[in-house]
Amino acid sequence: MKPGSIVTCVDDVFRPESRIKFSRLPVRDRLYLVRNILPNYEVRNGPPGVLLEEIYGKPVTFKSYTGAMMTVEVHFRMNRFREVLPPMEMEELNELLCPEPELVPA
Repeated sequence: MKPGSIVTCVDDVFRPESRIKFSRLPVRDRLYLVRNILPNYEVRNGPPGVLLEEIYGKPVTFKSYTGAMMTVEVHFRMNRFREVLPPMEMEELNELLCPEPELVPA
């Protein structure tokens, strides 16, 4: 999973307080576009975070596991999503959406 990946939500069970941290919450089986991947700053070797193009989180300030104070956008754990389509170049996307017609000999 990378920025530009299309993902589907596989876990849409959130704590009630999550609703105030995001513009909205992901819904199971819906597709989303990955805006960015963030390392886990709270727990060493914890799951990375995902920022989605369709949903924005509020900025939060906290102390990282290294002791540094950080401000980042609230994000979702990567394991809440499954990649459906990896990032594509515009040419690849065009070919997928508008394939060349097959030429048949006359």
